[in-house]
Amino acid sequence: MLLHAFKDFESEWAAFLAGGLDHRFVPGESSEQLAAEKTSKYGLAWFGDLAYGQTQANTHRKPFDDPRGTRALRLLLDHDEFKTGWANNWWGRGRYSVCFAAATADVWDLSEDEYRQHLEWKQPKDDAIMESLSLLAAAGFSKDKPLKFTLSCAGGNAPETASGQLTQAQFRRNSQGAVDPDLRVVDNSAWNQVRANSDFDYYAGGHSSGGTDPDTFFSSTYKTGGSRNYGKMSDPKLDSMFDRQKTLFDAQERKQAVRETVLYMIDNLPYGSHVARYVLNASQPNVHDFPPGSQTFEWGDHYEAIWKS
Repeated sequence: MLLHAFKDFESEWAAFLAGGLDHRFVPGESSEQLAAEKTSKYGLAWFGDLAYGQTQANTHRKPFDDPRGTRALRLLLDHDEFKTGWANNWWGRGRYSVCFAAATADVWDLSEDEYRQHLEWKQPKDDAIMESLSLLAAAGFSKDKPLKFTLSCAGGNAPETASGQLTQAQFRRNSQGAVDPDLRVVDNSAWNQVRANSDFDYYAGGHSSGGTDPDTFFSSTYKTGGSRNYGKMSDPKLDSMFDRQKTLFDAQERKQAVRETVLYMIDNLPYGSHVARYVLNASQPNVHDFPPGSQTFEWGDHYEAIWKS
């Protein structure tokens, strides 16, 4: 097996089209056309990714220690625009989720129709914006006294930078001037350290728990002291819900516990989610039994059944 490194997604995709790579995930902007026109030319399969777009507030910095502010910011996010203006362009497809990547959400999460019943995901955004402005006013912020902070995102990675730019634009536009963040684009080489040190006010970027079981997300990202809980949120009630669901061995009972946890998170989580995402995997016609999965392929067993003719 040979590995090749590329400076950007475009040159990697060009190498696949030229036959220089055996597989590649399809750029979002090309996925629907390729699926429609090239079905017989390549092996194609959609998969739910292990990563998703997330926002985290640093809850140890004011004013993000006030749940009115973090709730207000979540209500300003337009998840439909993140589907059509970000996920579809970069990855292929998007899905609503408050805390899971698509690989987990497909089995454990609420349906998109159920999300649509909650204020944050309703369209049009008028009611959510009205509630957000009310919460901001109660916390002392308005168009005349806007909430100012630094919104951080990763640079050198076009999808990550685009998610930061869209988050900033939505906060400014939907708040009608009551939220006015500056954008800080952090070099990729420093990004992991920025998050690990909680050196941010608020950030937007890709996130993964490293697995697909719900508890990998709960315990790493949202539980008090979790290794990927960069904004240092802490909710004792939520911690107890996390602890309970992982002790349940009956599948349906655990699914119900996870559902109750997700519903609580929808109303109380200081972190947000843009959308979970789906990616179209393409392989050359002489590559067989290629299992679609995360483009990072962390586990070697992805390759065990693959063969070439």
